[in-house]
Amino acid sequence: MTDMISNQVVAALLVLFLAGLSSTSHAGFLRARAANKTSHYYKSVNDNLLSMDVYDAEPTPGDKPRPLLFYIHGGGWEFGSRADVPDYVLDVATQGGYRLASVQYRLTSEAKQWNGVQYVTWPAQRYDVVDGIRWLVKYATNPNFGIDPERIACWGESAGGQLCSMLALYNTFNASEPKPQVKAAVPFYGPTDILDMVLDIDPRVGCHIDHDAVDSYESKLLGSEATHISIKEIRENRDAMNTSSPWPQLVALGESVNPVELVLSNSPPMFIAHGTRDHTVPFFQSQRLVNALRKASVPCEFGIALGCDHATQPAKCWAPTVSKAQNWLLANL
Repeated sequence: MTDMISNQVVAALLVLFLAGLSSTSHAGFLRARAANKTSHYYKSVNDNLLSMDVYDAEPTPGDKPRPLLFYIHGGGWEFGSRADVPDYVLDVATQGGYRLASVQYRLTSEAKQWNGVQYVTWPAQRYDVVDGIRWLVKYATNPNFGIDPERIACWGESAGGQLCSMLALYNTFNASEPKPQVKAAVPFYGPTDILDMVLDIDPRVGCHIDHDAVDSYESKLLGSEATHISIKEIRENRDAMNTSSPWPQLVALGESVNPVELVLSNSPPMFIAHGTRDHTVPFFQSQRLVNALRKASVPCEFGIALGCDHATQPAKCWAPTVSKAQNWLLANL
């Protein structure tokens, strides 16, 4: 892991166009404050650098260490950027007094961009977010950050929700390396069992994506661009208990993506959010994780967004659930 290298990004300027602070202007103030961010290289992969942004950095003198909200963007593990931090996440972070970090991780669309790596597949994404947290913990007490390493939460959406859940639940780290201390997790509409995604589709809602296709997000994550093997074929061979190669290996790889496989009785508390009209990731994917957490007696809250679709759309529909997640985070971090 590379040492900390930072470049100051231009701080956003705030213009108050109302004499008083209405709720709208206050939200604008919070976003402007959060836009003061620095970019840092946290990891080198085959001489290429991965970065993260830390928002509202550079604490003022006497400022106490703050909790950290670690944001992981979505995009089917194929697209998206660390810059894709929604306004409401910025508001949650600033209203809660958290530092906010947004991490870059390798994407399946970045084939041949990592010097000698032909394809980008699982578990590269997991390695990256884990290394991102470790880097922040290492430099938490640096005056440029002022992070309390004992109070870290992750928040992710869609594929980022899956990675946030993995970050909180993954408990088999190398004993010689520090385990990321994620105290709480807030995954929004993330996949939790990719081999059975199609089986979870509610026919009354439908789905805009063929998750079983060889070129689906999930199939690419498991290496279909090289193997030409789809999620559907892996599931069918799992169900047939086919022990000939490569099926046991691919089944194991697929299951290693699934947060539902990793729940333990000492897992951190989670707030899981999902819309009942999600046309991208079936609602029951989150229900699976909630069921697993409750079976293990892990504290969790299920934020069911009635009538809402994927990607916090429409925003007005999602507002009550976001507010519940914000209040839950205040109580659990």
